[in-house]
Amino acid sequence: MARTRNRPASPPVPGDAGAEVTDEPVQVISRAAAIDVAKGPGMVCMRLPHESRAGRRTQKVREVTATFAAVVAVMDHLVCQGVERLVLESASDYWRIWCYLAEAAGLEVWLVNARDVKHLPGRSSPTGWTACGCAS
Repeated sequence: MARTRNRPASPPVPGDAGAEVTDEPVQVISRAAAIDVAKGPGMVCMRLPHESRAGRRTQKVREVTATFAAVVAVMDHLVCQGVERLVLESASDYWRIWCYLAEAAGLEVWLVNARDVKHLPGRSSPTGWTACGCAS
């Protein structure tokens, strides 16, 4: 088990009211996927290590309908690609089919609210989806 030291908190930065300072190690996910869930289709973004260039990543974005067969096929593809974490962004109840079928496929799922991830770095993607860092 790793030991951690308690360090004095950094001075507050303007605009960071309520920010929590922790000594937890940063976890880097090398194989991640994200789905921007909407009423009809979902925008699926998958980011994986590049096959031949060390330190590089490939990114694939596609639109998938929210039908049972299409969602099961996407989850199977994500599992086959070795995706370690799936992030679902949804502002309504449309996430349910995606979340339940992803968990049934054995994926680690994070359900996030669009309002909460709105200001994360990298949100300039044309698809509007970058909570997992899928856009650069």
